[in-house]
Order: sequence, then structure tokens, then C-alpha cells
Amino acid sequence: MSKVASRSRMPRAHKVVFRADVQGLRMIAVLAVILDHLLHWPAGGFVGVDIFFVISGFLITGLLLREYERTGTISFWGFYRRRIKRILPAATLVVILTVAASYLLLSRVRATDTFWDGIWASLFAANWNYAVEGTDYFQPDVAISPLQHYWSLSVEEQFYFVWPWLMLLILWLGAKARAGVSSPAALAVQLAIIAIIIGSFIWSAWETGASPTWAYFSTFSRAWELGIGAAIAVFAKSFARIPDTWRPSLGWLGLVGIAVSLFVVTPERPFPAPWALLPVLATALVIIAGTGGRQRSLWPLTNPVSTYVGDVSYSLYLWHWPVIILMSAYLPLDTVPNQAIAIAIIIGCSVASYHFIENPIRNSGWLDGRAKASHGSSRGWRHRGPVPKLVALSLTSAVTVSMVAWALIPHEPSAPAGPPHAVFLGDSYTAGIGGDGPDWPTAVSEELGWNAVNLAAGGTGYVTEAGVEGCGKEHCGAYLEQSAAITDDPDIIVVAGGRNDPVESIGAAALKLFTSLREEHPDATVIALSPWADDDPPNEAFTAKSAAVQKAAADADVTYVDTGQPFVGHADLISSDGIHPNAAGYTTLSALLAPMLAEVTGHTVTGVGSPSATSATERQDQVREALRAKEWPELTPAVDELGDDARVPEWVTDHCLDVSDSNADDCAYGDEGAELVALLGDSHAISYMPTLRAAFPDRRVQSLTLQQCPAAPIAVQVRTSQGSSPYPECDDHRAWTMKWIETHKPQTVVIVDTWDTPTRMPGEDTVDKLREYKDALTGLVGRLTEMGAKVVVLASPPPGENLVDCKTPASAPADCLRTMPRTYSEWTKATEDAVTDSDAADAHFVRTDAWFCATGSCPAFVAGIATFADGNHLTDAAARALGPLLVQAIPTQ
Repeated sequence: MSKVASRSRMPRAHKVVFRADVQGLRMIAVLAVILDHLLHWPAGGFVGVDIFFVISGFLITGLLLREYERTGTISFWGFYRRRIKRILPAATLVVILTVAASYLLLSRVRATDTFWDGIWASLFAANWNYAVEGTDYFQPDVAISPLQHYWSLSVEEQFYFVWPWLMLLILWLGAKARAGVSSPAALAVQLAIIAIIIGSFIWSAWETGASPTWAYFSTFSRAWELGIGAAIAVFAKSFARIPDTWRPSLGWLGLVGIAVSLFVVTPERPFPAPWALLPVLATALVIIAGTGGRQRSLWPLTNPVSTYVGDVSYSLYLWHWPVIILMSAYLPLDTVPNQAIAIAIIIGCSVASYHFIENPIRNSGWLDGRAKASHGSSRGWRHRGPVPKLVALSLTSAVTVSMVAWALIPHEPSAPAGPPHAVFLGDSYTAGIGGDGPDWPTAVSEELGWNAVNLAAGGTGYVTEAGVEGCGKEHCGAYLEQSAAITDDPDIIVVAGGRNDPVESIGAAALKLFTSLREEHPDATVIALSPWADDDPPNEAFTAKSAAVQKAAADADVTYVDTGQPFVGHADLISSDGIHPNAAGYTTLSALLAPMLAEVTGHTVTGVGSPSATSATERQDQVREALRAKEWPELTPAVDELGDDARVPEWVTDHCLDVSDSNADDCAYGDEGAELVALLGDSHAISYMPTLRAAFPDRRVQSLTLQQCPAAPIAVQVRTSQGSSPYPECDDHRAWTMKWIETHKPQTVVIVDTWDTPTRMPGEDTVDKLREYKDALTGLVGRLTEMGAKVVVLASPPPGENLVDCKTPASAPADCLRTMPRTYSEWTKATEDAVTDSDAADAHFVRTDAWFCATGSCPAFVAGIATFADGNHLTDAAARALGPLLVQAIPTQ
């Protein structure tokens, strides 16, 4: 069949006319979305996106049909060229500027997330990215991406990547199929679009119930909305026969339906299916009323103001969301003045973008080979056309790309990326000889979170000559020999001692050692501690030694720390040998040196000069101090280091969140022969692992956790990016755990369940769910104590603000406070009652709210430590700082 014959069977497309009513619909759609996002009113403003889908389906399909009628085919290059010119320039500009602004205005973690969101948006796959991440459009539990709105553009472009090819195939097959049908091509397209609408809607209805997050972002669940718009274009010949007298009624009926949908379609209703039907069908009525005839009566849509807003609606949609999200990081958008500022910025950016980027490029000859304006024009660069705008766009893009590149370059971090590696050199004092407690380098390193190696040895000094008085050897071990044993590149080198060295040669020997260390390890912080004495007052020779070491440190540009002679006048701190510290002496020395070394190195998990609290009272004082803070302290870990990787190393490094037979042996910490402590619970439990290890340093602590699986034997659902579903693996894990406990017989079992566990239990009544949880936990505690274990039920932390989201260059600590939710208090009470009702003498409940909050308010940091890696799970530093508090909270060990 010839192309002419084929085209004769197609319904004649109406002449392309300006549809003022369609532009007015765009106005309604974009204003609804902006008002919803900025004012949270009307409640159903998000359906503006669905209005856009119908409009796009109608316009694009009509364009393709007219081209087929005119040429007998569809030019894919022409179609995609028009889409590129229409969509890409403004969209790319907004992505680039938003990413650049994010690096300037937001935390680096959040800005990096925005950068990757920009990559997904540029590939028109943003919707799948958000679906995979489990983004809840209506109830986000993390910071919202300033590029999240690109998901709808991705849906449209994915649809249009397939639709032209499918249409051409259907038209070609329809034209080949004669079978007595007067318009086989048209009928084929009509049947195809009906099938697409029905199939997509059925899928959308199923997916809305099974996986609402995926349904919201999925192209397959949204295709029926675009399909209804396409169907209007496909059935345009039939709609053209509608009597003109009916058109006003249909148009106003559709307009009323749209208005109603803005208020009755709320986030609580199943969406997109079936509730998106209301705005979609209402929009279809308005478009149908103006198809094939003039729509003169819908003045709210067809007036010049509405049509102009419709013209700039694409730019308004692109700009509104980044402006709102970035502004909200600095200004609360719940006041009229700030809302007015946001609206002014949105309008200004959108109008400029439309007139200088979007419209000129769309109407230019870019990509289509049309002749450009002559460069010989007398108006030169001031002639009309897109060239000046393209130059401006290029320059703007170059500047913003440079800004992003600068922001991505690693800069000097405010805190080390991980625990620093420290090496200690010294004599018998540093080696820990004489006491029955740990040597002070070990104790200080544990306090500060350092990875340390102690190379100290008895009889060692700065001086290398043999026969030094008091050395006790023919040849002193010498610090130079210890330094030669350093095989890697430590961050910190601490040299302590010098008690046995002769006055006349200690200075030169110390200078030689310090110079050697600086040359061999130029990136390390080298610290020299003053020698220690127990004479009261120190004798003249000892004072001279200290002065010589101090001068050598200054000459070698090494940090010198005067410890204040901790043992002078304190015979009670000296062991029976009369020389070395006893256990109390080493404890005193550790307490003295920890803040000193923290201050001079800046490497500390507890914040410079802020050691871990050793009592609940001291901890409360630290919490209250954080609540009163007016300025941000130097945080550990730094905000740019927060996120998933900042969770405790037992989780992210050792992979001991999900424990089974396959990895149980790898998830035990401490000596194999020591008393055994077993940890049961979910991700909040593993987040306490550093706390347990700090509280029980002489025991073996075994993780038996599973994510989202409470220790209490109750039915829960597991949450994934596809929604919630039954969790039979949790029951299997609990059964395995109890068998493990029966076999290994731990002396202590620690239970930690997440405070919001009842929200994942089946049922609607919170009181009933709390009662069920309490009864289940009571039974578990009783069973474990009957098995001979001491049980400690440790409350999970209350939720906090995520510093990645709330801390900005313009924020204050007060902006990141979190009020303790009532549901947390109710869960805590139920958990405490469960332990009490067990009547077990060896069961204890440990409240933790006072560790994190005071007077119902919870700061995002305590004593310079960022509490949460993600708003829920403790950072390693925060968890380890709680060790002394847990020791104090348990009545007996």
C-alpha cells in the first residue's frame, strides 16, 4: 500500500491551533504543586503532576499523529530533537546550579547525594533511583533531595522513548491489515492505547497496594495517565463531533473535578491507583471539551495571565523545588515573609530561565540545520536569536561546573577520617611495669579511640651508651632502637621517660631521637612527655633532665607536654618496688594524660578536652551544656564523615549486623576463654556493641543480631524499598539464637530492641501492640534467666536529628534539637514493665533517655561527639563514650 493510501485511512488531524485552555491547565498544575510544596496546602496539590501527565500525553501523541498524516511516517530524529530542545537546556541548567549550590550551602554528604541525584536526573532515570532507595514522597524520613522533582520528568521521557516507536509499529501494522476496516491504522492505535491504559491501571492498582513507593515512581504504574492524554488525541475525530453547546458544561465539570481533587485526594488515600483517576479524568474532560472546537467559556484558564503562567510552567516546575529545599536549610518557610521571599526567587529564576534559555533555544535552529543569523549583521552580537543566550548558558555552565569541581576536591578535614594510629616509645613506666592494671598507653588509647602500639621496654633511655647508671644493663635498649621498630606511618608518636638518663648527655640524645622521628615520619605528630619523678620536691638533677628534654623538643620542632609530675608527693600511687606506679597510679596517669594528648593532637572521639562522662550526673551536665550551646563545636566525627559509613565498625566493617552460623565466630570480640556476653536485637543493638566492649573489656562479647528483628518474640514486618512485607526470617533467626544460647551458655545476655518496633507489628491499636510486646519480652527475659543467664535489657536511644540534614553554614545547634516523642516514652515504660513483671532477680532494665536528652529535648551532639550517623543509629564515637555509664547503670557485674 502506498503512503498516500495509508494516510487516506487516517482521520484528518485538526490544524494545529493554540490551546489556551491547555496552557491554563498547566497553570493550575504548576501552582498546585508549588503551593503544596511551599505551603502544604492544598493537601492534594501533588496531583498537579498527574495533570501534567495527561497534558503531555495529549500534546505529544497529537504531534506524532499529525506528522504521520502529513508524511506517512514518524521522524524519530525530529521527535527527539524537539524533545531535547524543549527539555534538556533548562533542565540541565537547573541541575548544574542546584548541585553547585548544594556544595556551597549544604553538608558535603548531602551535597554529594545531590550530585548523584543530578546524574540520575540527567539520565532521565531519577524515578527508578528514588524507588530503589525507598523514598517515601509523602513521609520522607531523611532529608529531601533538591532534585527529587525530576522523577516526573523521567517518567515522561521514558514513556516517550518507547511511545513513538510503538505508535509507528502499530500504524504500519494497521495500515497493512485491510480486512474491510475503513481506517485500520486508526483502529489499531485506538485499540493499542486502550490496552495500554487498562493494563497499566490494573498494574498500578496492584502495585499501589503491594509496594506504594514503587507505584508512585514507576513508569509502568503511571503510563495509564499519559495514555489517557494520548487517547484524547487518538479519538480526536470522535470528540470533534461533540456539540458546541455541550462543551462549556464538560469544561466546567472537568475544572470542578480538578478543584475537588486538590482537596479530597490526600496522602492517606491509595495513590496513584485508584485516586489519581479523579484529577486525570477531570483533566481529560477539560481537554476533550476544547478538542475540535473553540472553548470560549473557561475564562479561568484562557485569560492572558493564566496562559502566560502556563507558558512558563516548565521553568516554574524546575526551579520551585530546589529553591524551597535550599532555602529551608537556612530559613523556616512557615512564615509569610519567608514564603514571599521564596516565591519571589522562584518567579525570578523561572521567568529569566524561560525568556533567556528555554524559549530561545526551543525556537532556535539548534540541531535542525536552519540557517543562523549572519555574523555580518550590523547589530552583531546584539541581533535577535539564541546565540547570545547560548554563550551566556555556556559561560554559566563553565562557572558552575568549576565551582562543583572545586567543591569535590578533598580539602583538609576538620577531623581525621578514621581512628588515628599511635606509637608509644618509652621505658618501664610506659611499658606498664609494676602495676596490676593496664599500662597507661593502652588505657589512654581506649579512651581516645586510637589504634595504638606500645613499643616501650624496661631499662630504656634516650642515651645509647652502655653502663648508664640505673639502666641495669650493659647497653640500654634505647629509644632509637624502639623507633627503628616502627614499620608503618603512624599519625602520632609519643615519647615518654628519661628517668634513668644522665643529665650531661640526655639533651643531645633526645635531640637526635626527635630529629630522627621527624625525618622518618614527616606526617606524624611527635609528642615528648616530661620525665616523671616521685621525689618531693624533685631533685635538681631530675629538673635539669626535664629542661633538657624540653629544649631538645623545641629545637626539633616537637610538641612538649609537661605532665605536672603526677607521682610527686603521692607515695600511694607507687608500687611495692618503690619505683613504678601501681594500678591506682596508672589509672591516675591515664586520667591525666588523656585530655592532654587529646588537646595537642586534635585526634579524639570525645571532642577536644571533653573526655567521656563517668557518671550519669556528669553525662546529664554534658547534655545540658549541649542544649545551651550557641555555636557549633568541632564535632567528632565531622558532619562530612557522617552517613551510613559512620555507623559502628562492627556493623559496617565487620558485617556483624546479620549474624548466623556462617559468621558467628567472626562476630565475637574478646578472649575466647573469658566470660561470655551475648547481644540480642536489631540494628540498634549492634550500634551498642562498642558500648558493651568498653563496659566489659575483660569479657568476650558475641553479636547475635539481625536487622529489623527484635529479640522479643513478636510478629513484625520487614521494611524494604518496595514497602513492608512479612518477615519469617526473623522467627527462624530467633529459634537459631536460642539454640546458640543453650549451647554456649553466656553468663550475660543483653537485649536491645528499637523503640519503634510496635509500628511494624500487625494491627492498628498502639496500646494493644505495646501490651503484646511487653508480654513477649517478659517471657523472653524469664526464659533466659531460667537458663542461668543474667539479663540486661538496654533501652535504645530516642530518635535524634540527622546532622547531615540540619547542620548548615547558617544553622545553630538549637536548629538541630529533637523533642523526645511520646511514643518513645510509652515504649520505654512497656519495656521496663516487662523486666519488672518477669520477677527475675538477675534481670535489669537500663534507661538511656538521660544519656541523650534533658527536659524532653535531645541535642544532636554531646561533649563534642555527633550522636547519630543517620538520625537513628549511634556513631562509633558516641557508642564508646557510653561504656562507663553502662557499667554504672548495672547493679552488679
